[in-house]
Amino acid sequence: HNMQAEEIMEKKIASAMEVCKKYNRIKADGKKAEAVWKYNLDMAADAKYPKETEMYEEYADKALAGFKASIKWLKIVDRAMRMVLPYEAEQVLIQHFVEGKPLKSIRGGRNQYMSRTTATKYKKIGIQKLADNISSVEADLKKLEETLENSL
Repeated sequence: HNMQAEEIMEKKIASAMEVCKKYNRIKADGKKAEAVWKYNLDMAADAKYPKETEMYEEYADKALAGFKASIKWLKIVDRAMRMVLPYEAEQVLIQHFVEGKPLKSIRGGRNQYMSRTTATKYKKIGIQKLADNISSVEADLKKLEETLENSL
């Protein structure tokens, strides 16, 4: 029975790490979708024929859906990260998993560097707590990712 629980936790942790890896890409793709949306709005406004206007408006709608999906995705993940306690565990999550800093370069409370041992301890706590926070919204995140990908 315990093996099963461990396997489930491992899967959850792998998903949480995947989410951290995707964070910056989702942010960048969202900015791309926003640019595409604005571009197509401009093109629609300058179009000479109704069919042309309609086409650009359709592109704009699709890009806007992707842009909105990225904002929602980031909000959900940010909220899940902010719920991670203690503060040090949240900091390791953000700085190590999202920003990609090595464990010896993590700043904790009062902006001081953590020892590698401390950072390693909080890395485990942080990713486990994020995994728990994210498991209930995982399906939503996947849908939002698809909406974003389809808009680009």
